Amino acid sequence: MRASGIPNSSFKDMVKIYSVEFNSQIQNRGFTLEVKVGNSEWMEPSAAVGKCVWADDKCTVSYSSSLNNYPTVAVYIRLKRNNTATYTTIPTNTLIATIRLRMNNYGAYDSTLLPLYFRFNGSVTPVVPTCDVKNFDNTVTLPEVKRADLISQGSGRYNGVTKEFTINLACENTPKVSVKFDGDKLPGITSEDVLVNKLTGNDNVGVQILYNSNPLKIGEKVAVLSSAGANEALKFNAYYYYKGGTVQSGPIKSQTEFTFSYE
Repeated sequence: MRASGIPNSSFKDMVKIYSVEFNSQIQNRGFTLEVKVGNSEWMEPSAAVGKCVWADDKCTVSYSSSLNNYPTVAVYIRLKRNNTATYTTIPTNTLIATIRLRMNNYGAYDSTLLPLYFRFNGSVTPVVPTCDVKNFDNTVTLPEVKRADLISQGSGRYNGVTKEFTINLACENTPKVSVKFDGDKLPGITSEDVLVNKLTGNDNVGVQILYNSNPLKIGEKVAVLSSAGANEALKFNAYYYYKGGTVQSGPIKSQTEFTFSYE
């Protein structure tokens, strides 16, 4: 589709998505709809409403002169189905969705709606989102810390030293990715989760894992990627955690297992 107008600060000509209508017959087969405008991420239909498709995808009003027969930004749709049950075949040429566009001129909307029709013409091929763990830091060694420094800071996460570690993923079909760390928790701490020391002695010191500066809950999934690509490097940080009480000189060791899930 092409449009003409003057998309500058005076005329404010632009074209936006007015509505997204999803065929209920396709919905009844267990499918959901997602929309993509230009190079944007895939989004829910409601999130696509109001997105600009002309003169660009940002509704920029900096063009100094008129644009005649200028193409709109590409609009895509895709169907998703998280159900393996059989469904009635979708006949060729079935209407999947209708996206209606509306022109804006001088800051006011035109009443005319321009429809984009999306029809089914082919077959449904299952797309399975997958990720492979390419490599990861299976041993994370925190720098040494003096017993006196640990105690003097008081109970809680010790911020004097930390160790970053990385888990590298290679994903297909841009899945949403979550991770869950499991392990034995240090008892006596109700506000946060800390991995227990597995060595004899120093029962009051453990290790805490953070992602994006937020402590992770042991045994609970946390979203880490909304649209994973072929090369993803997830960064985590390990910290000492002192819950108070006596501390002896010597090493500590904590263990955890991580599990990724994606959709």
